[in-house]
Amino acid sequence: MRPGLPLVLVSAWLAGPSAARATDGESALSVTAGFGSFTVSQRADVSGAGGVLSLDYTYGIADSFWLRAAVGGGLYSASDQLTTGGSAAIGLHHAVDVLRYVPYVTGSVGVFYAGGGAVDAKAHLVLEVGAGVEIGEGRSFSWGIDARLASFASGATTFMIGPRISFKFGYF
Repeated sequence: MRPGLPLVLVSAWLAGPSAARATDGESALSVTAGFGSFTVSQRADVSGAGGVLSLDYTYGIADSFWLRAAVGGGLYSASDQLTTGGSAAIGLHHAVDVLRYVPYVTGSVGVFYAGGGAVDAKAHLVLEVGAGVEIGEGRSFSWGIDARLASFASGATTFMIGPRISFKFGYF
C-alpha cells in the first residue's frame, strides 16, 4: 500500500457527503417560500395564485417518523383582486433518512382560511399531503424543495411548491 493512501481515503470520507441521521427527540425548524394557488367554492368557484411562506416544526419520535406542525400564509390574486390566505396543520412526517438526499412525505389535517377581494372570508377543513427532498449540508442544516396539496369536501383546494431550508437541533 502506498504511504499516503490511508490519509487520502480518510480525508475523502470526512469531506464527502454527510448522511442525515435522525434521532429520537431531534427537532427541525423549516421555512418554505414559493408559489401557491387555491380554489374555493362559494356562489361560483374562485381561484387565486400568488406567493406563500410556510414555517414547519418537526419533532423526531423514531428514526424515520416525526410529528409535524405547520403554519403558513400567502398573498394571492383572485379575480384581479388581492386575497389573503393562511393555513395551519398538524400531522406526521416520514423521511427515508439514509443518505445525503432525503426524500420525505407528510400527511396532516388542518385548516385553510381565505378572505378578501373576490373571496368570502371562511375557514375550510383540509387534509394535506406533501412530499419533497432535502439535501443535507451537515448535521444541523439542509435545503431542498417542498410541495403540498390540501383539499377536503369543505370546498377548498390549495397547492404550494417552493425551496425549503431546515435547521435541525436537539440531537445530542
